[in-house]
Amino acid sequence: MARKIHGKIQSEWGIPPRFQTKVTVWDADVDEDDHMGTVEVNPDGTYLIEFTDEKWDWSPVGSITKWRPDVYVVVEAFDEIYGIWKELARSKVYSDLDIREDQEINLHVNFSYTNSNTVHGYVKTRDGKPLKEMTVSAWDEKKTLFRPPEEPSNVEAGSTPAESTDFIGSSTTNHEGQYRIMYDPARFALTLDRLMREGLDAYRRPDIFIKVHNPDGKGVLIRSPTKQNVICQLGCRIDVQI
Repeated sequence: MARKIHGKIQSEWGIPPRFQTKVTVWDADVDEDDHMGTVEVNPDGTYLIEFTDEKWDWSPVGSITKWRPDVYVVVEAFDEIYGIWKELARSKVYSDLDIREDQEINLHVNFSYTNSNTVHGYVKTRDGKPLKEMTVSAWDEKKTLFRPPEEPSNVEAGSTPAESTDFIGSSTTNHEGQYRIMYDPARFALTLDRLMREGLDAYRRPDIFIKVHNPDGKGVLIRSPTKQNVICQLGCRIDVQI
């Protein structure tokens, strides 16, 4: 009968990864770790791996190790830019697991890719208390040279690139004062033609700042300093205190 190792993979935001992710189960050995199974993570962050007692080796001096492996799981994500799998995290080693019973292993992982193409951070008071239900908007100080036809620009007629700012997006802070604004990186492509030909090299690096608005949406409480030359794929974190 096959046994199971199952669990849930979540990001630091408590959400499942939004990119291709897989989990591999290993049995830690002195010489070489034994592969017990690999599976892709489901859209909701869950995974399930079934295996039999033939998926790892065992010591000839003690048959007990045949059903008490030292198990750990490795989480990997597929980097579409470089076309390779990257290890994001691994769990601790669960020693002498009785695999005659199913085992649950959950991981709360700080996914670097989770922040890809986002502006995120915290809004708090000066004494560190989180401010919830605050509207946060993100802006780019540089004029976007290429913009999808269906997305109008807020740049006023007659303004120069140095004078213009472009709206990136907005969101509301949660009970911990966190906000998270996701956007399409294509908005920062230099030209559509170069984007098709050059891929990542066709993206420029925006200069990003945020505004925190009054709860009624009218007026601005604070404008953050600008982060220069942001690499979209790494995300942009901006924290402010009011």
